[in-house]
Amino acid sequence: MNVYASRILKNNPLPAIALYCCALFGLQNISVHAAEITSNWDGTDNGTAAWDLDANWDNDTWPRNFGGNNYLANIGNANGDRVITVPTISALWGLSVTQTATGGSTTLQLGGSVTLNGSVAAPATVGVTNTTGDLSRVVLELNAYTFTALNYGNYDNFGRGGYTVRSTGNQGGILAMRKWRDDLGAGIAVQDNVTVKLGTAERSEIDATKSTVSSSSTIQMTHTSVSNVEFWAHNNLTIGNLVIGASTNSAATRTIIAGTPLRVSGNVLINSYTGATGGAASILTLGNSAPQLYVGGDFTDSGADNIGYGDSAKTIVFNGGEENERILSTGRGVATSFRVGEDISTPGNIALGQNLTTTGGFSVLSMSTLNVQNHNLTAGTFTGSSSMTLTYTFGSANGHIQAGNLNLAEFDLNLIYDNGGWIDGDDLVLFNYSGVLTGTPELGEVFLPNNWAFDSLVSDLDSKSIYLSNVRVVPEPSVVLLGGLGISLLLLRRRRRQEISDIR
Repeated sequence: MNVYASRILKNNPLPAIALYCCALFGLQNISVHAAEITSNWDGTDNGTAAWDLDANWDNDTWPRNFGGNNYLANIGNANGDRVITVPTISALWGLSVTQTATGGSTTLQLGGSVTLNGSVAAPATVGVTNTTGDLSRVVLELNAYTFTALNYGNYDNFGRGGYTVRSTGNQGGILAMRKWRDDLGAGIAVQDNVTVKLGTAERSEIDATKSTVSSSSTIQMTHTSVSNVEFWAHNNLTIGNLVIGASTNSAATRTIIAGTPLRVSGNVLINSYTGATGGAASILTLGNSAPQLYVGGDFTDSGADNIGYGDSAKTIVFNGGEENERILSTGRGVATSFRVGEDISTPGNIALGQNLTTTGGFSVLSMSTLNVQNHNLTAGTFTGSSSMTLTYTFGSANGHIQAGNLNLAEFDLNLIYDNGGWIDGDDLVLFNYSGVLTGTPELGEVFLPNNWAFDSLVSDLDSKSIYLSNVRVVPEPSVVLLGGLGISLLLLRRRRRQEISDIR
C-alpha cells in the first residue's frame, strides 16, 4: 500500500478502504461520497499558535480539504487571549468558533485567503457562537486577504455574526458572504478597511443596535441574479461606503434598500458590468419602508438607461457638510427626488458631475450649496431655500437649471468664468421654468470673477426665465487710472507747448 492510501486509511478508514479496493480490483465506476471529517482544536487557548500544525488538532491533521475528504474545523472556547495564524486555504468544508468565557478571546489571523466551500447541507454549527455579549471576543483579522463563505444557504454561516472583522494596515480585506442576518444572530462589528461582499440575491437584515460598520468600510452587493436582493437597514444604520455591482461581473446587480433609511457616511458607487449596452448598469432602488438614502460623500452612477432609485416620494439626501464639495454624477433619467442638506444644522455641498434629469424634485436647503458647474439640471420641481448658495460656470458652456415649478427666495450666487465663449453684454440665464414661480427671487451675497459685472437679477414672467442682465467685463481700476493719467499728461504737454509758443 502506498503512502497516500495509508494516510487516508488512518484518517477515515471505511471510505478509504472502499476507494483502495476499487483501485485494487479495477472497479473504476463505483462512486464513493467524500467523507466529512471534523478536526477539533487541541492547541493553546492563550498565546499564538499555527493552524497548519498537525499537533494543534485532535486528529493530528490540520483541516483543509484533501485526500478526497472534506474537513470541518471546530475551535472551542478560549480562557485566555488566543491568536491562531491561518495559512492560505483554497477549500475548507466548514468552520465553527465558540466563545463562552468572558475573560478569553479567539483571533483568526489570516496569512492568506481562505475559502469555505461547504454545501447547503453543511451542519448548522458552521459560523460563530459567541455568548459573551462582546463581539471583540471573536476576531477575524483579514490582514488584507479574503475570507469567503458563500455556499451555506439557510445556515447563513458567518452572516449571523457574533464577531469582529477587521483588516490591519492601509490595505483592505474582503469578507464575502451569502447574506448578513442580524435578526438570526448577534451582529458583526466591521472595523476599518473591510469590504463586506454580499453575494447572493437573498435578504440581508442589519440592525444598528447589533452591528457597527466603520466609516472606512464598504458594503458591496455582488450577486448577478435577475432577482432583487433586499438590504434591510434597521435603527438608522450608518455604513462607510456602498457599492452596487462589480465592473467585472457579467450581469447587473439589483438591490432594494428597505427597513429604515440607510445612512452612508462615505461614497455610493453603482457599477456597470462587462458587456453592458445601452447605458445599462447595476440598479439601486429605495423601497417604500426606506424612502430616503443619506449620502455624506460622492454619488456616482455608471448607468444611463433611466432605471432605478424609485419614484418622486423617494429622496437621495446629501448631508456631507458645508465645507467639503461632493460630486453627484448620474446619466440616468429618473423619477427620484434629490435634496442638498438634511437640515439647517446638517448642510450639504454638491457639484454636478454631468447633466442631471429627474421628473422628481430637486431642493437645496438653507446653508447648503449646489454647484451646477457648466451642466444642465432638469427637475420636475426646483426649490431653493433662503440663504442657499448656487454656483454656475459660464463662458464656452453655461450652467443652467430647468424646472417645471420653481420656488425661490433670496440666495447667494457664485459665478466662475471658464475663459472662453462669452459675448460682453449678453444675459446669463440661471433658471427657466414651464409651470409656476413661487416666492421672490433675490440675490444675497454675490461672488464674481475679477473685472466682471452685471446690471441686475431679472425675473421675466413672459419668458419664464430668471437671468442676470448685461454680463460683461469691466476695465480694471488700474487701467482706468492709467488712462486718466495719460490724458492729464497729454493736456499738460499741450499746455506747455502753448506756453512756449506764446513766449516766442
